[in-house]
Amino acid sequence: MANLPDNYGIDLNTIKLHDKEKIEDFKRLIKVLQDDNYKLEEERARLKHAVKTQAIVNHSQYQGQPYGDLTPEQIERLDEFVR
Repeated sequence: MANLPDNYGIDLNTIKLHDKEKIEDFKRLIKVLQDDNYKLEEERARLKHAVKTQAIVNHSQYQGQPYGDLTPEQIERLDEFVR
């Protein structure tokens, strides 16, 4: 081998410690993202239910015309959302 100084290269223990810290950071990030996703799914379900409820109320108010006076484009967008 060539004559290299004692401090040449990277200490493997430092790399292992750094990797452990990264893994812990990723675990925390995953937990936060999972919690956010759960909350968003709950909100989506609540909103979907509210839209369906409103559609039922509007259906009776507008003598059987679903969605009342919405434009065809609005009805299409709403139908896509409710699915």
